[in-house]
Amino acid sequence: MQTSTFPIGMSQVELEAKIAAMRQANTEGRSLGFVIELKSAPGHAVGMVGAHVREDGQVELGYHLDPALWGQGLMTEAVAMVADTVFALTRVDSVMAGVKPDNLGSRRVLEKAGFIADGGYEHESPLWGRYAVKRYRRPREKISPLVSALERFGRPVPEMAFDLCGRV
Repeated sequence: MQTSTFPIGMSQVELEAKIAAMRQANTEGRSLGFVIELKSAPGHAVGMVGAHVREDGQVELGYHLDPALWGQGLMTEAVAMVADTVFALTRVDSVMAGVKPDNLGSRRVLEKAGFIADGGYEHESPLWGRYAVKRYRRPREKISPLVSALERFGRPVPEMAFDLCGRV
């Protein structure tokens, strides 16, 4: 997948600025983003995956992976891990993601990670302009043990923000 904000072929300067912005958003509790590196090549970013709180209050997941690594199950594992983490740290009822309808590989990643097709919408991208998006949604299956424990001890659990993640 090529997200509308993390395009393939970024320069090192652009990549570093994107990572800095991701860390800032993580710190502010607006997102939960991760850079993907291979164990065999530490320090070399091959993609990203993350979730952020949209203006309409929904949590949206996005991802990008070097095309040379497609088809190995890496992104399915990363997408499922981030969705699980969102559910472990918040009380949101679902996580959504959007893909271009013709991006069959990305649609398959979402389906294998437990997302279900759920309509569509139009998106405005600084890179591609306005285009149609197929929406997927992964519903929460149960309240996480972490959230339950926090509530038992009187600690407030955020509805949407990722306040429990600490600082990056």
